[in-house]
Amino acid sequence: MMASKLEGPLERAAAEAVRNYIDGLRTAPHPPGPHLSPAAVAQRLSRIEIELLTAPPMRELHLIQERHDLRVRAQWYEREARFVDVARTYSRRHGITYDTWVAMGVPDKVLRRGGLRKGDR
Repeated sequence: MMASKLEGPLERAAAEAVRNYIDGLRTAPHPPGPHLSPAAVAQRLSRIEIELLTAPPMRELHLIQERHDLRVRAQWYEREARFVDVARTYSRRHGITYDTWVAMGVPDKVLRRGGLRKGDR
C-alpha cells in the first residue's frame, strides 16, 4: 500500500469512511427489502412515528419492525454516501484501482457515483 502524502483529520476521516463501507459490505451487502430512496426512507419513518401513536398492538409490532428495518437502511445509505464522497481522492492517494474496489465487492454504480470508472487508477 502506498503511504498517503496527507496526514491529519481529513485523511483519517476518509480512511474511516472507506473502512466503514468495506466492513458493511462484508457483514451486510445491502439492506433487505424493496429499494427506497433516502428521501422515501425518511418520509416513511416520519409516517411510522405518527401511526405508532394510535396503532393497536399487532399493528404496533409490525410498525416497530418496519422502523427498525428502515433505520438500518438509512444507516447503510449514510455509510455509502460517505464512501462515495471520498472514493476518488482516496483511490488516487493510495493507488487503489477500480478493479480492486470491484474485487472487494463495491458495486459499479457506487464507484461511478464516486467518480471512478473502469480503467481508473
